[in-house]
Amino acid sequence: MPTYLYNCVDCGLELDVKHGFDEIYDEPCEGCGGVVKKNFGTVRLSNDALPTRKAIKHIDIRL
Repeated sequence: MPTYLYNCVDCGLELDVKHGFDEIYDEPCEGCGGVVKKNFGTVRLSNDALPTRKAIKHIDIRL
């Protein structure tokens, strides 16, 4: 299950929330009870998700 970063609009608290891709997190801030918004940022990938150089050499890219 993916982890998403949320920020409280009122106090700025950052929350790491695990939920499914299709789910909506609408819980109040754990610190002040304010509204939290999803922080859209970079995607984290593990090294296991990246192809090796050897595998990349065999990819035929046609533009």
